Amino acid sequence: MSSLKIEGNNLPNLPWQDRPAGCKDPLWRYSENPVIPRDLLPDSNSIFNSAVIPFEGGFAGVFRCDDKNRRMTLHAAFSKDGFNWEINPETIKFEGADPEIGEWVYGYDPRVAKIEDKYYVTWCNGYHGPTIGMAWPTDFKTFHQMENAFLPYNRNGVLFPRKINGKYALLDYFAVKKDLRGTGIGSKTFPLLRTEMKDRDGLLLEVESVESAEAEEEVNIRRRRIAFYERCGCEMTKAKSLLYGVDFNILVLPIAQPVPEAKVVLHELENIYHVMFDDELYRRVCHPFIAE
Repeated sequence: MSSLKIEGNNLPNLPWQDRPAGCKDPLWRYSENPVIPRDLLPDSNSIFNSAVIPFEGGFAGVFRCDDKNRRMTLHAAFSKDGFNWEINPETIKFEGADPEIGEWVYGYDPRVAKIEDKYYVTWCNGYHGPTIGMAWPTDFKTFHQMENAFLPYNRNGVLFPRKINGKYALLDYFAVKKDLRGTGIGSKTFPLLRTEMKDRDGLLLEVESVESAEAEEEVNIRRRRIAFYERCGCEMTKAKSLLYGVDFNILVLPIAQPVPEAKVVLHELENIYHVMFDDELYRRVCHPFIAE
């Protein structure tokens, strides 16, 4: 045990079994697996992909439980020791979401993280295709659903349990439904972003550059887009990014601090990209730089 180091908060009741004799692997299987039988619930065909976190002296979790018709559902569970679990036979009913987002289609692969003093649950949520659903539980009995984290066909995301270089965030995609454009919704979003992200220095935005547009119509669209962001308080910087072959200008929405010089913007952008992409993909598709 002297050669092992576990990063994280002290957890005296961490479920543990010593490394088997002769085993040199960094992780090893519990000899009494499975901890949870597939038929622990009366109508479950399988129970797996659990997400467990310390909670009130014991443990709480969210589990994927497929019923005998192979329908994928999510259930909350509690344990005093991490080995013996009581799974709520009723599926989680998410509250508070917009009716369109909150309509249940399917859900699987839950994850749980505690960030500062609040718990968050993410899962693969069926919404016009697989995307990442988000909710926050008060007591792992009531779950308040939030906006989906991404557009469809993005899934298997996970929240890190702490902020990483937590000064800037990246607005990955911003759009207004076609039938709602011109109603002021887009402009009203940015004061809300400033309020919700008041602890951040600022928000980075990738906006396709005017110079790389090939058709006059696209040139005008990109100019109008940049003008919209500038009216909403964003400022153009000399930082740029060639991402998947697309040329982006980097704008900053200042929040807690004024817009920094370009090299600071570039550094923060690189930090965010390194969270989003592994090293190999970063080298292949990400090319942030400062324009001359």
